[in-house]
Amino acid sequence: MVYKETYNTYDIIIGRNRDENNRLVKEMLEHPNKDNILWFHLRYIPSPHGFIIGENPNSYVIYKAASYVKKFSSEYNVMNTIVNYTNVKNISPTKIPGQVMIHGKTKTICI
Repeated sequence: MVYKETYNTYDIIIGRNRDENNRLVKEMLEHPNKDNILWFHLRYIPSPHGFIIGENPNSYVIYKAASYVKKFSSEYNVMNTIVNYTNVKNISPTKIPGQVMIHGKTKTICI
């Protein structure tokens, strides 16, 4: 089941399996506000896809979303896990459900 939370004016959404991730990526890429959507994923490890919808999230909101991506992954108890994030416009779905291609630069946060 997709995890959703609203924090202040930001929606945080986390897909928890391949099918949810695939559906959410497609929905976010078609969202009218996609300029203001960040995508999150663990670096080099299969994981949930996370999203923040909202303009200019602060570092706490980014930390919160990245923490949920880690929490719902197999790495939940691993220290210093790296989470990549970028604007959703910088990703595209592949033919393999739940996988994306990243175009351009990503930022990272250590959780």
